[in-house]
Amino acid sequence: MKYCKVLIFLLITTLGLQAQEEEEQSGNASEFLRGLESSSKVANLNSAKKPNSDLSIRPIRDEDVMFSVRLWSNMNMNEKINASWNAVDSRFTELLFRGVEDYLSAAEEGIDEGTWITPYGYDKITNESSFTEEMIVNRDELEQAMLYLKPGAQNYEEADRPADRRSVRAREEYADQTLSDEEVDAIIDKEFVSNQYETLVPANGDFNRIQIEEDLIFDRNHSVAKWDVLAISLLSPPEANDGAANIGMLRFKYSEVKDYIDKAYGCELDWQKAPGANCAVKEVGFWYNVKNPRDKSLSFTHAIDLRLFSSYIVKFQNTADQNIEDMYGTGGYDYNIIDMALKKRHELLEKMHNLWEY
Repeated sequence: MKYCKVLIFLLITTLGLQAQEEEEQSGNASEFLRGLESSSKVANLNSAKKPNSDLSIRPIRDEDVMFSVRLWSNMNMNEKINASWNAVDSRFTELLFRGVEDYLSAAEEGIDEGTWITPYGYDKITNESSFTEEMIVNRDELEQAMLYLKPGAQNYEEADRPADRRSVRAREEYADQTLSDEEVDAIIDKEFVSNQYETLVPANGDFNRIQIEEDLIFDRNHSVAKWDVLAISLLSPPEANDGAANIGMLRFKYSEVKDYIDKAYGCELDWQKAPGANCAVKEVGFWYNVKNPRDKSLSFTHAIDLRLFSSYIVKFQNTADQNIEDMYGTGGYDYNIIDMALKKRHELLEKMHNLWEY
């Protein structure tokens, strides 16, 4: 009897030790896996390896990119489907200029940290831009870019300058002054500009065309296609460029645009928190819902994520780095360009579908 009790005691003790050992091993295994994930960043976690793009706001690992193509698409806010982006109560381009103004003011005051939108210009000859220090636009350059000749206006005729000088000096307000030719010329040029030139006003909706630069990526890790917006360009209105519709004016990093709009939407910017500002959340930077105007639950950046806009492809990555117009256009009003842009979009959708099946 005693022998049986001893055997039962030894059996229970052995089972208890085994259970304790398994529990410790299980805990060690969990700790090991957590350490592995934190060190190598496997699966869905962030990776220390090279991201797919330095400009991406949601970068994924290069190893997870099964297919990627860069596209440039134009969005015209005059289209009915895009009217929500240029509503009187909330204009997308007007908010972009507010971010640019914050940058210019900070630059003039020597402030190097803050929330703003850095304006990068376009080369007037090549119509190309880059995110380099040399391409950043200052206030004088921006003001000059906002001016354009009125329809039918002509350049100043230098032959009229002697007569104009006599006319200015004969004015009553300058009767007791001795003005030099340079001072008189400055008055003449300023008045000529005010009479011959118009100034583009963002608050009036003068800017209604933008270009979206983005990557269409097939993520092998999630088996899904993703649109990754990298940059947004402001296009100069056709009336300011003799009818040309694809002249770049300013280019912005989308990461800065998103950060600025998100903070404006939440009343987190400095000018919104200033005394007397009385900023209300969701009153700035909201996407205008034409079906329910009181609904301001979507910001512009959220609307971009949801693809609540219509655009047409003007360029896709190719060996010659040409846009669709140069590749397929024959001059004039060639509808073949629109057909090819639509065909390319359908080809990409089909490719995404085939990759998903794969």
